[in-house]
Amino acid sequence: MKISKHIAAILLAGLITVSCSDWLDKKTPMTGNIPQNLAYSSVTNAEGVLTGIYDLLRMYNADGGRHVSYGYKHFTLGFDFMANDIISNPSQWWTYEAQWSEVIRVATGYRANQIWRFWYVIINNANSFIDGVTASTSIPESAKPALLGEAKAIRAFSYFNLVRVMQFTYKGNENKPGVPIYKKGTTEDIEGQPRSTVQQVYDFILNENLTDADINAIPTDSEKYKINRNVALGIRANVHLYMENWTAAAADAKSARQGYPLMNESTYKSSGFNTISTGEWMWGAPFRPDQALLWASFFSHVDMERPQNGYKNFYINTTFINKFSSTDYRKMFKTPSVNVDPNWGLYTSTKFKDRQPDADGDYVYMRASEMYLIEAEAKARLNAADAGDVLFELQSARDPGAVRSGNTGQSLVDEILLERRKELYGEIGVEYFDLKRYNKPMVRDGIHSLMFNVPAGDKRWNYQIPTREFTTNPALNPDTDQNP
Repeated sequence: MKISKHIAAILLAGLITVSCSDWLDKKTPMTGNIPQNLAYSSVTNAEGVLTGIYDLLRMYNADGGRHVSYGYKHFTLGFDFMANDIISNPSQWWTYEAQWSEVIRVATGYRANQIWRFWYVIINNANSFIDGVTASTSIPESAKPALLGEAKAIRAFSYFNLVRVMQFTYKGNENKPGVPIYKKGTTEDIEGQPRSTVQQVYDFILNENLTDADINAIPTDSEKYKINRNVALGIRANVHLYMENWTAAAADAKSARQGYPLMNESTYKSSGFNTISTGEWMWGAPFRPDQALLWASFFSHVDMERPQNGYKNFYINTTFINKFSSTDYRKMFKTPSVNVDPNWGLYTSTKFKDRQPDADGDYVYMRASEMYLIEAEAKARLNAADAGDVLFELQSARDPGAVRSGNTGQSLVDEILLERRKELYGEIGVEYFDLKRYNKPMVRDGIHSLMFNVPAGDKRWNYQIPTREFTTNPALNPDTDQNP
C-alpha cells in the first residue's frame, strides 16, 4: 500500500520551492528544485527553504488559475462569504461559497480539491524540511531546534486548518474521522495513510508539533513573515480554544500578545490592514510590486474603492453594521461608488485598502487583538473574574465611548463572540468558524443577497475528500471513509 499518487505528485512538485541563485541573499523564493545536500548544507540555506514554504501560504494556487484559489487569504475569505455578515455579488466570484453550493464541497468540487491540495502541499514541504534538517551533518546541532520548531509550527497550523474543514469541531467529535497524518516527506515508497480520528489529529498537533520545547526553541525576534515564538503560541492558543482547554488557551493567548500593542485609530484607518510593520501584527506576508497578483489578489476582492481594476466584491450586511456603536471607529462602512443592486449592494467596508501606488498590500495572518479575544473567551468559560477586563481592554481601545457591559457567564461569551466578528471580519473566516465551533446554525437575515439557513450539524458544514484521493490511496475506502 503506497501513498496516494495524487498527493505524492503534487507535493513532490512543490518541494523546496526556492532558487539556488536567489534565496541565499534575498530569501525570495522562486520556482526550482534544490538537491537535498545543498538545501541543508548550512543554516542559511535551510532558512531559504523555509522561506519557500512560507511563500506557498501566500501564493500557491492549486486549482488551475481560479482567482479565488490563492493562498491562505483566499482560504479564509471564502468562509467569510459563507456566513451572514459579508455579502457577495451573486453573479461574481465567491457566489458558490455564498450559496453553499455542492460545487465547492463535494468530492469533485473545486474548493474541496483546492483546500485538500493546498494544505497537504505545505505539510509535505514541512515534513521534507524536518527530515532534511534532522539528517543534516552540516547544520550545527545547536541550530536545529529553532529550525525544526518553526517547521513543526507550520505543519501544526496546516493540520489544524485542514481538520476543522473536513470534520466538525473537536469537542464531542473526538472519535470521528479526521484527516490522514503524514510525518515524513512523501516519496513514491511511502504508504498512504487512512483517516486518523479527530482526537489523533489534535494530539499530533499538540504533542508532536507545539510542545513547550518546540515553541521555546523558536526565536522571538524573527521577521514578521515567519512564525516566531509568539505566533506559535497564538496557533496553540487557537488549538486549545477548539479543544475547550480553557486554561491553556487563556495562558497561551496572553503570552502570545506580549510585545504587540493594539493599534490606534489613525493606524487602524490608514494602514492597519495593508502594512506588515504595524505593531499589532504578529504574523503576515510582505508584498512586493513584482509579486502582484493583480485581479487575483486579496485586495482586488475586498477593496471596493480601489482605483485599479479589481473584482470589488465585498458588501456588508446591515444587521452587522447595526452591531457597531456610533463611537466605534471600526464602523468603517459606506455606500459603494457603484451600487450594483439596491437590495443588497448598499454598503461596503473601508477596512481593507490596497497600498498606493502598488495596487496591493501586505497580508495579515494574525494580530494581537485575536489573542485578547481568545483569552477573554477562555476566561469567560472558566468564569474568571478578569474575563470582562480583558474584553474591555480591547473594546475601550476601539471605542472611546465604550461602556463595560458587566455581563457574566453565557451572556459574556456571546458578547465576546460578537466582538470577534466586529474585530476580525474579512481576516480569518471568523463568523463561519465560530458557528461551526459552537455547533450553531448559519442564519441569513438583513439585506443578504442569498437568503437561506443551514442547520447546525448539517452535512454541508464538512467538505468531502477529493475523488482523486480515493482513486489513488488504497488506505481510503470511498464507501466507508468519505464524508456524507
